[in-house]
Amino acid sequence: MYSASVLSGLLIFTPLYLTSFIPPTLATPLPPSNHDPSPYPVSLLHQFPPGVWAENLATTSTNSLLITIMSTPDLLLYDPAAPSLPPTLLHSFADNGPYASLLGIAATSANSFAVVAGNYSLTSAGAIPGTFAIFTITLPPTGSLQTPQVKLLAPLPDAQFINGLVYHAYPSPAVLAADSTLGTITRIELATGAVSTLLEVEAFKPCGDSKEGLNGFHIHAPTSTLYFTNSACRTFGKVPVRRDGSQAGEARVTVTYPAPYFFDDFALGGDGTAWVAVSNGNGIARIAEDGEVEVVAGSVNSTEVAEPTALVWGREGEVGKGGERVLYVTTGGALGDPINGTVVVGAQVLRIGVEGGW
Repeated sequence: MYSASVLSGLLIFTPLYLTSFIPPTLATPLPPSNHDPSPYPVSLLHQFPPGVWAENLATTSTNSLLITIMSTPDLLLYDPAAPSLPPTLLHSFADNGPYASLLGIAATSANSFAVVAGNYSLTSAGAIPGTFAIFTITLPPTGSLQTPQVKLLAPLPDAQFINGLVYHAYPSPAVLAADSTLGTITRIELATGAVSTLLEVEAFKPCGDSKEGLNGFHIHAPTSTLYFTNSACRTFGKVPVRRDGSQAGEARVTVTYPAPYFFDDFALGGDGTAWVAVSNGNGIARIAEDGEVEVVAGSVNSTEVAEPTALVWGREGEVGKGGERVLYVTTGGALGDPINGTVVVGAQVLRIGVEGGW
């Protein structure tokens, strides 16, 4: 069942299970923090029921958030300026094919986005090869009661596990998609849906028996550098690239995180500083350009940041109450790696006020 509501000018329908927070029932949660206060203020904006995995997010032109759900193929719209209102269902990709999960999302213009749909099992097989595709979704004008425009951009039948997604404008508008298992980055043209392999780098490939290598990546245009995380290898690194994103030099790993903790996605600041989700470490790490690492939010035994999955900057000009710049974070609620081996809470949407950025 669904309930109708209007958010940011859009008429949308909400699954009733999302309209209120259901307290965790899988385990008794730990105190919000059992460590020194985070260097930057962390605010819990919304918490989903246990069993929901929030995978990624993007900001709209009105500073609302689009949130992809990996436990269901749902794209949600959420206004962080009205945190008491629950996220609403913008589109279910179950209507577009046999998709069970959404993963990466990237803004391609002010109100147009590309989204990864596919199948990922949180309980057994992980990513299901051959099930992934890229869709585009365009939001109607503010105030319009029209529904979003959703189109299939490209099926990716040869893909093993499409994860991170970024927009790249040169030499023509395209999105770049990370295949975590193959260790490749694929280019998909926005005008035609044409697919080609842009990068295949050894440092992107998984370590050991894992199938989850390359995860998040971003291109820092001022220095012609592609930054990336490799979950299986627990690494953060960089690759020199040309203007079109092709490789221009050797990849270099700048951080290898202590086992068993690993990196997920990240947001990149204008100075090359990365703000990285330390997934099963339940924290956010700031990695400086020189490779220095500082955990700035959460901790291993805390539910404050419960298995973070992705981060995105608020739109330029958006600041916190103290004038600090804003990062938004999604989490999996420790569904994949329970805290202390037992504690699972609902997926979270968090806001962190930080210095620097953009």
